[in-house]
Amino acid sequence: MTHVYIYILFLWKVELFSAVSVVAGAIIAIPTTYLATKYGHLYLMVVGGVCIALTGFLPLFMSDAVIGRWQTLIPYLVLFGAGRSCWVCLK
Repeated sequence: MTHVYIYILFLWKVELFSAVSVVAGAIIAIPTTYLATKYGHLYLMVVGGVCIALTGFLPLFMSDAVIGRWQTLIPYLVLFGAGRSCWVCLK
C-alpha cells in the first residue's frame, strides 16, 4: 500500500514541475509581446533561441545529481519557459 502512496506523490511532483515551465512561459509572454511590438522581433527571437539552446546544452555539463535537485530544476524550467515563450508568442 505504501508503494501506491509513493507513486501518487511522485506523479504529483512531476505534474507540478511540468507546470512551472508553462506558468513561466505564460507570465513572460506578457512583457515579451510588448517588447516585440516596441523594438521588433529580432532581439527577442535571439534571446529565445539562446534560452532554448541553453536548456539543451546545460545537461551536457551538469551531472544527474545536480540537475535532479529542485534548486536546479526550477530555474532550468523557467529558462525553458522563457525560451518557449519567446518563440511561440512571436511567431
